[in-house]
Amino acid sequence: MLTNLNKSLQGFTVIELIVAMSIAAIIVAVGVPGFQSLIAGNLSVTTSNELLKTLAAARNEAVKRGYPVYVCTTADPEAVNPVCNSASSTNWDNGWLMMADEDNDGDFSDQAENPLMAHSAIRTDFTLIGQAAIKNQVGFEATGFATQAGSIVLCSPSVKNFSVDKHDASVIMVNGSGRSRVFKGDSGAVSVTSCTPT
Repeated sequence: MLTNLNKSLQGFTVIELIVAMSIAAIIVAVGVPGFQSLIAGNLSVTTSNELLKTLAAARNEAVKRGYPVYVCTTADPEAVNPVCNSASSTNWDNGWLMMADEDNDGDFSDQAENPLMAHSAIRTDFTLIGQAAIKNQVGFEATGFATQAGSIVLCSPSVKNFSVDKHDASVIMVNGSGRSRVFKGDSGAVSVTSCTPT
């Protein structure tokens, strides 16, 4: 009776433990990169959708108010009186503002124009860069038309080489009619070739 009890309490052999640990290590090695890619993909979709939502809201506000509304880059969206970046800035990473241009002069420093909305910075390992005419701001007229068309490129950390990894990039495109859409970096509708377009 005692010998049977001892056999049931023996546990695993060293070889069984080594095999089990090897299998667990293989599963972790294969699963973690895939899981990280999934998380980066979800964060990329969330960020591009948040910017897209802001652009759509700015267009609606411009039509509703009867004067232009802009979405612009900002260095500090959490500031007491946040302001738009200068025209030389292309970096949307630090956040953006939605500003109403009540006197329709395109200048937000000459009046008490408070942001209608402020969006905080995105993750530091992502880049969000404007190109061409909308490198630092997107404007919408009272008609709903955009004051300029262009693209804003969002790249996750998994985009090491754009020509190879562009399927992991997103491009937010604004056309002249004021409509905004998000495309994958490898879409035929996209002419972007870099995470830092000029």
